[in-house]
Amino acid sequence: TNGTTLLFNITAKVTVGTGTWNITCYKGAESRGSATIDVLVTPYFKAEISPAVVKSGSTYIFDVVVTHNTTLSSIQEVTVNYPTTSGWSFVDIVDLPDYWVISSHDTANGIVTFTATGGYMIAPGQSATFSFKMTLASSASDGTSDGTWSITSVNTAMQNATIALTVEVDDTAPSVLITSPADGSRASGTVWINASITEYHLEAWTIKINGTEIATGTTLSVSYQWDTTGYIDGVYEINVTATDVVGNVGSAVVSV
Repeated sequence: TNGTTLLFNITAKVTVGTGTWNITCYKGAESRGSATIDVLVTPYFKAEISPAVVKSGSTYIFDVVVTHNTTLSSIQEVTVNYPTTSGWSFVDIVDLPDYWVISSHDTANGIVTFTATGGYMIAPGQSATFSFKMTLASSASDGTSDGTWSITSVNTAMQNATIALTVEVDDTAPSVLITSPADGSRASGTVWINASITEYHLEAWTIKINGTEIATGTTLSVSYQWDTTGYIDGVYEINVTATDVVGNVGSAVVSV
């Protein structure tokens, strides 16, 4: 009847993702209305990897950090599926939490399972780090050689969840364009040095006048007031250099 509330407790086994519930009310065989509800199921843990951006032809130690971020049972097992695609080579497991052991390791498919011993599990609110040494071949390239890592945890209630992480390969140098002053122009007094940088993973930029650094920053837009009154007449080279997080370097130069 109008104003009546019905409460149903439904126990269901869920997986990570969005589940759609369709609810329809009937009077006899006649439908009196329906509703659709999307329920988002999130993992009971968080997984992060560092570094998340790499350069080809280098060897890295990747730290996979697993954090238990709910009040569910403690995590007793963690499985890491590291990339074995072209360009990626496994070297070693360099570190794991105290009292955790490697219970299995399939190097052909890049699957290693870690198990807690002695009750030293990952409790709610706690984190654990698993470290891998990997080499990325010089033949690896942007985009096509990005590495996918899959992290699966199992708690003491035998609930499991999986999180996928991506390590991006970046061999492209930042693009730098000095918009002012113009190359070959005359400068006096206070001069604005403006430049734009195109780069997804910028670390920092610097401005140098005849090789001497006068400013630095971390934004994609460069803007600096250069006071020329302390300089004698002559030709000066303005160099704006940008460096990304893996060491790729791009620059632009004008002379005034």
